[in-house]
Amino acid sequence: MNDDTSRRALRIIGNSNSPGGYFTEATIVGDAVIESDLDSLSLKCVGNSRIEGNLKSRSARIVGSGVVGGNVSCNRMTIAGNMEAKGSIKAEELIVRGGLDARGSVKAGDLRTRGYLTVKENCEAERFSSTGQVAVGGLLNAGRVDIKLRGECSISEIGGETIRVNRWSVARLKEMFRSILLSNPPLSGLLVTNTIEGDDISIEHTRAHSVRGTNVRIGAGCAIELVEYRGNYHKHKGAKVKSEKKIG
Repeated sequence: MNDDTSRRALRIIGNSNSPGGYFTEATIVGDAVIESDLDSLSLKCVGNSRIEGNLKSRSARIVGSGVVGGNVSCNRMTIAGNMEAKGSIKAEELIVRGGLDARGSVKAGDLRTRGYLTVKENCEAERFSSTGQVAVGGLLNAGRVDIKLRGECSISEIGGETIRVNRWSVARLKEMFRSILLSNPPLSGLLVTNTIEGDDISIEHTRAHSVRGTNVRIGAGCAIELVEYRGNYHKHKGAKVKSEKKIG
């Protein structure tokens, strides 16, 4: 990276293009196209922005709509709106309040989403927390996984130390009122996955081929083909498990 003393500020107000480069801070208010890589100590985009190359920043905030044609590397990134990254994303802290569509992989220390998250490849984090809809084409791997379902979520595989899956509390409240009025209330949240593997697992409203862990709790609304556990095991009376096996 260039010496910080050689950087300059970039400010775009309105509709404009920039060739990209190295900046102390980059501020975009309006509609802008960055025609190559953007490397800035801080980035703030309000409106619609498109970066044709890679994005690198210590702190980046996207408010509105953003597209990155390459990879993203940030210490801290906040998305309040919608963003599409055609490459991979690496961040120490990634916060999404809206939507993020990553065509590559995502790797973060702390990953928190409220809205929707789509990752075509693997998603890795020390802590993963989501409220809303999640789609991961590969493995979701985190030390702690906390998923609050709103709508259908699809994750190929889930691995972690502590894994929690349940419906968002407000969704549960709405479902309670619907159940009073309707004999068959619509499903307010569901996770579909192939495998879940971890140390401490507690899941609800999940369809999976296999669940393997030390301590396993299969809650309401689950349909599991195979459960393998080493320690404690509990199954809700309304859950469906075809095969249960305690392993050494």
